Amino acid sequence: MRAARRLLLFAFITLTIGCAAPTASEPSVFLQTDQSEYVADAVPGTAPRTRYAFAVELRLTNNSLQSVPIGRCGLQSTKPMYSVVLTESAPGQESAYNPVWACLGGVPPLIVEPGRVRIDTLRIEGPKVFNGITGEPYGVLVGRMHVLLAAGPRGIRSNAFTVTVRP
Repeated sequence: MRAARRLLLFAFITLTIGCAAPTASEPSVFLQTDQSEYVADAVPGTAPRTRYAFAVELRLTNNSLQSVPIGRCGLQSTKPMYSVVLTESAPGQESAYNPVWACLGGVPPLIVEPGRVRIDTLRIEGPKVFNGITGEPYGVLVGRMHVLLAAGPRGIRSNAFTVTVRP
């Protein structure tokens, strides 16, 4: 009888662990880009301080039980606020594609309800800032990067992707 109880308890624990809710390593809200590599093309008419651009399709999947608020810059804006961040960087380095936001406060966020998917296509362009004397761009134009969406208290980070510049 005691052995049967142990076996039943073991089976119950095994089944309970096997059917547990997702762990922290299995996010219920995630952000995915449409590609793992992008080629930035020169924006016509920007020479001698050439700017480069590429399009990224972002797919935000909300499998959680809560709504996800996403920051936006203005009441009429349907695009989310975001940053483009280097995956690995030395101190003082940042992506040249990181946008400069100047927004009013109090703008209600975009909302992604539980079980929904939001898809945005962003035109990523940079560099945003140049040295006024040398004309050199500030920031890194090529390398491993990710998008950080202005959502929730810490943002939502996309998968990493590689950016190159077309010669």
